[in-house]
Amino acid sequence: MWWVHYELTLLSLIVKRRGLRLLLPLVMLLILGRFTTGIAFGACSVGIPLYNAEIVADSIRGRVGVFFDLLLCFGILWAYVWGALTSLHALNTACAAVSIVFFACFYWMPESPVYLMLKNRPGEAEESLRWLRGPRFDVENELLRLHRIIEEGKNLSPRSGDDMNTFWKQMKRFQLKSPTGKAMIITMGLMTFQRFSGVSALIYYSVDIFRNAGTKISPSLATIIVGAVQIVASLLSSLLIDKLGRRFLLLTSEITMAVCQFVLVFYFVFKNQGYDMQDYSWVPIVSVCTIVAIFRVGIGPIPWFMMAELMPLEAKVWSSSFLMFYSWSCLFIVSKGFIDLVDLVGSAPTYGLLGLICLLGTVFVTFKVPETRNKSFETIQSELSIGYQPL
Repeated sequence: MWWVHYELTLLSLIVKRRGLRLLLPLVMLLILGRFTTGIAFGACSVGIPLYNAEIVADSIRGRVGVFFDLLLCFGILWAYVWGALTSLHALNTACAAVSIVFFACFYWMPESPVYLMLKNRPGEAEESLRWLRGPRFDVENELLRLHRIIEEGKNLSPRSGDDMNTFWKQMKRFQLKSPTGKAMIITMGLMTFQRFSGVSALIYYSVDIFRNAGTKISPSLATIIVGAVQIVASLLSSLLIDKLGRRFLLLTSEITMAVCQFVLVFYFVFKNQGYDMQDYSWVPIVSVCTIVAIFRVGIGPIPWFMMAELMPLEAKVWSSSFLMFYSWSCLFIVSKGFIDLVDLVGSAPTYGLLGLICLLGTVFVTFKVPETRNKSFETIQSELSIGYQPL
């Protein structure tokens, strides 16, 4: 993706994501539409965090970074409501309409100033920064800073020649103790615990989960409640991320999710032993809603934009592409394996395993993840180079 403009990537892929699905009378076409949707969203998952990180000021980088996850939650709720109340074709039409509106609006957005500077177009980069910061903002210092960072990156990794040759050269130069290596370990760890916390599976299979739990509330209504809770939690995250910091929210989300997973373990243990749990049918709904909410406050959105915060400029694009491939591969494993694991060992052991993974995530964040709140790109890279002490 490093040879494609961010804007064109986002525009073309998001529209493609929904366009084919309006013409799906056959099952194979439905599968094809879902496949292209997955490819498009995976590509957007690379472009959007990078674009956000490159256009915003350091002081609001976290707040804006959460918007990707926030609007994803709006999309999930949008699909829940239309799916519960209308037909499949109406659902896809509603989703396609959102993509068309996005195309019409995003077409007018400026190109990333970092991208323009990389392409030796400083005049356009200055115009982009003035549009983004406002006419009264002095962009000269920021342009000089971008120029210095880019020149340092070129010295470390020349950008001349074929893109694929450059990619393999960068891979050969890769070292675990380098800033790129440390950033890769941190981001891969965060994405591992993000995916294997099981929240995506809880969202995807929420109807089945609530039905199996024997809740009195309609499973379709319960999923809509979960979707609404996600939005509220994401809004809360956008307010807290630049005040409390990344590490605090990550630790809080991992610990809280672990507690709620173990609550589900006890619920299903008692239910499977024949206890009448009708008076406690609210427990799964509250637990799942709490897990989803706290996930959206911390471990859900933060890995996406920390990827863009931590990666050195010379490795940002290829590493982001690799990390997105890794992240979505983990999601596939969890989504496919969740129901199979429940069928194999039961609900209680499955949620117990997810709880243990969340506890391991707490340990990883405690000892490996640095705080990046209100820090410039240069400061973050300096800390990665000389070493840092999260504690």
